[in-house]
Amino acid sequence: MDLSGIWVWISDPANRDLLTWVGGILAAVMAAGWAFYKHFSQRSELTPSKTGSNGGLVTNHVTATTSGSDHEVVATGSVSIGSPVDVNAIVNTLVATHREDVVTREQEIDVWKQQAQAAVEVLANLRDQKGAPPSINEALALLKQGNTKAAEGIFQAIAHRKEARIAGNKKEAAAAYRHLGALAYLNDTQKALDAYRRATALDPDNAAGWNRLGQLFYRTGEPSKAETAFRRVLSLCRAQNDRFLLAMAFNDLGVIYKTRGDLDQAEAIHCKSLEIDKALGNKAGMAADYANLGTIYQTRGELEHAEAMYDKSFEINKALGRKGGMAYAYANLGVVYKKRGNLDQAEAMYQKSLGLFEQLGAKRESAQVQRWLDGLLEAKRESVQVPRRLGALRRR
Repeated sequence: MDLSGIWVWISDPANRDLLTWVGGILAAVMAAGWAFYKHFSQRSELTPSKTGSNGGLVTNHVTATTSGSDHEVVATGSVSIGSPVDVNAIVNTLVATHREDVVTREQEIDVWKQQAQAAVEVLANLRDQKGAPPSINEALALLKQGNTKAAEGIFQAIAHRKEARIAGNKKEAAAAYRHLGALAYLNDTQKALDAYRRATALDPDNAAGWNRLGQLFYRTGEPSKAETAFRRVLSLCRAQNDRFLLAMAFNDLGVIYKTRGDLDQAEAIHCKSLEIDKALGNKAGMAADYANLGTIYQTRGELEHAEAMYDKSFEINKALGRKGGMAYAYANLGVVYKKRGNLDQAEAMYQKSLGLFEQLGAKRESAQVQRWLDGLLEAKRESVQVPRRLGALRRR
């Protein structure tokens, strides 16, 4: 998620100590990430690929292949591709290309990887079909370099053609738009937003599409539209008995209410999300819920409660090996200790946060925590110098 707007807010000296970027945007996507991972692992449009005995890629279902000049027929059953395409390597390259943004969306990347993998697999299977687009090999080659533009163009063309045939192809066109949106998500917010808008219009019963649209609306500073999308997710999840997405939608809504300053409503909604995540054993979702609750208690000045929530979030992230989540938790704990006047503990937390962010290559986050640390060290120096000055004045 593009946090530039949020970053301006937290860079304001009046707001820095709140650190709501941790408990808000990031924590929202943390819950979304695990929920979507589980959701797609059970009901994905394209099942994960395997390597066949011939070294080629084998998949069980393909949502967009080609036939004739139109490049649009659905192929089902096992499809073997002669020359292998290392889908995981491509996705990892895309992640590395956008490393700075990935750190701020660590929990969300699990989901995005699933969606990007599905899109790349569709292209890989599309390549060897009769009448495949001539640009497909170039698109795959560029994907290996971290460039998604050509692949996005192919999905755009598939979606447009399927839309032209409308009725029977609405859901297939929507799937193509979701693939397009997934590829554009990390590098072109407007293209991703447009794609998910079309996807939800064509397939209004797909909760995953609405969820991603809501996140994009929130990213672009339209919380009211985001709320509408997330409430649509709630409605669909209740009707479809999808508790994973239900917990995620509650979490996202809680972030919106907190941003508006309605802390009581935000707390109630995050508690609902936490209750569901506990029942599901959704550890990453629980880490998000605890982080969000921590920022609410911190904003209220209930520092003991805030510390307890951040500690729980930290322990879960540590168990999951999520260094980004750990770094944010350390930073939040640093804020709590600073507000209590325990500057030594605050310094220790900031140092740990900074170390992890630097390991992750998160330059923006590292710079922000360094500023907090510098300010803290200056405050510590002042706390030592003031008594000395007072003593000097008394001796005069």
